[in-house]
Amino acid sequence: SPTFLKNCFRRLYGTPIHAYLKHYRLQTAARLLCTTSESVLAVASSVGYTGTSQFGTAFKEYYHMTPAQTEGYIIKKMSKTGEFCLFPAAISDRLCYI
Repeated sequence: SPTFLKNCFRRLYGTPIHAYLKHYRLQTAARLLCTTSESVLAVASSVGYTGTSQFGTAFKEYYHMTPAQTEGYIIKKMSKTGEFCLFPAAISDRLCYI
């Protein structure tokens, strides 16, 4: 049943499936914004958002910056947690712990 699957997912990953998917979608969006020249609208739609308003709100809530502000940032995967974090490109050479 759907409830059983939801409960299994939560026990296995420690988070509800909707939160996990939102987290995954936003990390994918940040990676695309930092590594491609795609527009915010194109990135939003490629990760499953229907509009830039909803996407922008979710992105800002998660990364504390708007999608447009990611220009000049790089994305690095933290080795200990597996999280992707945004850093200004100017300090990327000092991020040896990642």
